[in-house]
Amino acid sequence: MNKKGMTLIEIIVSLALISIVIVFLLNLFINIRGVYNNSRTKADYELLVSNITSAVSEDINMYGLESIREITSVDSHKAYLLTFHTYRPTKLSKKIEKVLEVYPEVEDGSIRYYISYSYNTKYEQPPEFYKSTDIVSNERITNIKRVLPADAILDSTRYIHIKEVRDKNSKRIIEIKIPISKPNGTIYDINIYGILT
Repeated sequence: MNKKGMTLIEIIVSLALISIVIVFLLNLFINIRGVYNNSRTKADYELLVSNITSAVSEDINMYGLESIREITSVDSHKAYLLTFHTYRPTKLSKKIEKVLEVYPEVEDGSIRYYISYSYNTKYEQPPEFYKSTDIVSNERITNIKRVLPADAILDSTRYIHIKEVRDKNSKRIIEIKIPISKPNGTIYDINIYGILT
């Protein structure tokens, strides 16, 4: 009669090995989840920067930038009105004018920040333009409004920085900069350059 079973020591050793494997797998899962979250956040920032930069740059290249000036919305947000050389196809007496702004909105008790680049009717300057503007659907689809990631850090003194310089050929070059960073110090500034003609 040879009855063999597991001794208490063998059971304890088996449980210890299983515990080590489980701890290793949990650490691996936590690390993978952290990498995924960081990648997703990085992609959110990069997509935001790409969307705004390409929309404004495309209009500057396509229509030619005539002027850029600071305006104030009816709810006191500072923004910039970009006027282009090309006339609106639906209103040939009006030049294409779009507003670039960064502004806060309260949602569910917390403040979220948005970047908007659009034909916009909430601005009163110049009133004769905005009160008579009828934005048609093919103009409306060019509007962009993007929410900033919740952890984004903005320059609260001035969300948008405009700088004008002249190159060696005396061309007037406009730099539009929206400084954005993450709490860890990673910078995701939006930088747009255009020639004032």
